[in-house]
Amino acid sequence: MKRMDIAKTFAVSLTLPLVLSACGGSGGESVEEAQDSPSPEHERKIPQDDLSGFALYHDDRSDPFLTFHDVSNGKQKIQISLSNMVLSETGGGFTKDSWKFSPDFRYVAVLGDGAVHLGELDDENFAYVESAVIEPEQKSSFSGGEIKFRAPKFSPDGEELLMLEDVTGTEDPMKVLSVSTSKAAEDKPDERGTVPKVTTDSDGKEWKMESSYSIDEEGELQVWERTSGPEGGAWEFNFGGYYDTDHGIVPRRAKKSASGTYYAMVRSDNEEASEGLYSFDLSQDGKMVNKKLIAEEDGNGVSKEYRISDFWIDDKENRIIIESDDSYYQTPMDSQGEPELLFPEFQFEGPDAENLGPYDKNLGFF
Repeated sequence: MKRMDIAKTFAVSLTLPLVLSACGGSGGESVEEAQDSPSPEHERKIPQDDLSGFALYHDDRSDPFLTFHDVSNGKQKIQISLSNMVLSETGGGFTKDSWKFSPDFRYVAVLGDGAVHLGELDDENFAYVESAVIEPEQKSSFSGGEIKFRAPKFSPDGEELLMLEDVTGTEDPMKVLSVSTSKAAEDKPDERGTVPKVTTDSDGKEWKMESSYSIDEEGELQVWERTSGPEGGAWEFNFGGYYDTDHGIVPRRAKKSASGTYYAMVRSDNEEASEGLYSFDLSQDGKMVNKKLIAEEDGNGVSKEYRISDFWIDDKENRIIIESDDSYYQTPMDSQGEPELLFPEFQFEGPDAENLGPYDKNLGFF
């Protein structure tokens, strides 16, 4: 049996009880009413819960795919193929950062030959299929610079696909374009604003973006420009600098909770500072206040040898999820405590499950 057949069988076995339970029970609208006004969620064969937890990317050459895992025990919930998105235009040599997913994982975007290839999740086949190719209307500018689309990303609600229009070999700001994910095949992208870029070399071959951009929950464009940050700022933290935004100074590598508290790792030569995970607030001028140690790498159940390799904020459960030595822990968001082991390693399903672990790349917790 092929890998995707196993994936379908496994996913359908998980999905079927949910479908049956949704149809049973007393009260609510009748079957006739439900058929007259179906909701998108009821039409989907893959429940949204199956596309949550930890998402792992597997680079299997021409058949890359995702697996989703339960955060409580690491068990695989579902497998989704990306092989239909591997085209001659998109080339090969993919990494986990090559793929950009909408927050609900219903869409994926990947660059290819200066264009953005948009894929939509096909629930029937447990695979992404190409739904649109968004490419520049012109291949070159008046000055001769090549026009390319770069840095695709999705809006928080997944309803918009955004990208940058770059004219190579110039210092011109890049245009921020957006298009509806559901109408990308027929609509032209709209311009939303501009983002500055770093100077390229004389041949225009190197491209490096020191700024960033995003769309906030209200649909407003936010431009993030690199800055050196304030004097006396958080230099003992491995922030890699700061962004200057419309909402003030933001540390680059810190993560922010829904309440506005930041979390970051200490990598310091300061002997007075314990290495580990800290929480803190940021003053208006970009300085740290209310700094608190959450998980120390010297102890508290987290391996000193491998340190904390990554962490994620789980606002819903009021916890921080920590990766250390390929094992996963949880600890409270607001106090230092002994991190509790969630699971020692991910568990996989399918005929070649034993070979998957060493090749997975963790996209994160969703």
